[in-house]
Amino acid sequence: MLETLDDHLERLFEALGPVARLVVLDDVRPEDDRLVSAPLGEGALPRDTVRRLLAAHVGDETPVVVRAGDLAAQRAFLGL
Repeated sequence: MLETLDDHLERLFEALGPVARLVVLDDVRPEDDRLVSAPLGEGALPRDTVRRLLAAHVGDETPVVVRAGDLAAQRAFLGL
């Protein structure tokens, strides 16, 4: 799935971004033979793709929620 991550993200944001009342962003990283949750920017999510898709498909008024952790680093990942 990581090989086609950009494609999956594109489809997800296209379909759900315009109608989302809230966007929860969490990253993932490979660990052994599975993916585990990670703070945004500490995993496999491509920063430029996430920024582009948020801008294109999620309204400015839609809240974006990130997990607990280094909030400054996660805001920087999002370009905020």
